[in-house]
Amino acid sequence: MKLPTNPQERNDERALWAQIALAAFMAETNTDESDALVEFLVGVMHWCDRSGESFEAQLERARSWYSEETSQPEEQLEENVAEGVANTES
Repeated sequence: MKLPTNPQERNDERALWAQIALAAFMAETNTDESDALVEFLVGVMHWCDRSGESFEAQLERARSWYSEETSQPEEQLEENVAEGVANTES
């Protein structure tokens, strides 16, 4: 499996946090692994309803953060492009 870039080198740690949260949720709710993520997200949607939060707005914000956490810095992109051009000219 090819993972997205990890410029801050913290994405394994972030994934572990999610794994710990899902394991706690599964233990609390007796949800099986195949449904755990969906059930958790549904619970978050209900929590948002009761907390006055917009699930969609928070999801969009999360997508933006994920994009930042999996994007190469601009200078690294420029280096990769330059290397790619150099490799095709050889």
